[in-house]
Amino acid sequence: MSVETEKRNACEYVLRLFVAGDDALSHRAVNQVKEFCETFSTRCCELQIVDVLREPETAQEAQILAVPTLIGIGPASSIRLVGDIVERRAVMLALGLDKADDEPGPPDARAGT
Repeated sequence: MSVETEKRNACEYVLRLFVAGDDALSHRAVNQVKEFCETFSTRCCELQIVDVLREPETAQEAQILAVPTLIGIGPASSIRLVGDIVERRAVMLALGLDKADDEPGPPDARAGT
């Protein structure tokens, strides 16, 4: 078993974010996904950031057609989200984190989502 496989098995979620370069959109996507991982610090969330300009082979292997793209692999499913990742609830639902007690914040804030 490789080190990468062992690390992946140790984490409940692996998120791979594909961005292009060092522009504002890339920075925003990275910050949003990092914030998401920090929000769920009770769960292990491994974040891998891939710059498609520096690693075009990796992007090609993953069949990335647009950036930002977030590929998430969780215990129950894997997802692919393309575009601006501002809606935290959409990421949660896609990863199977749709239980209200998984999302921090006051109960009235969760009720509307």
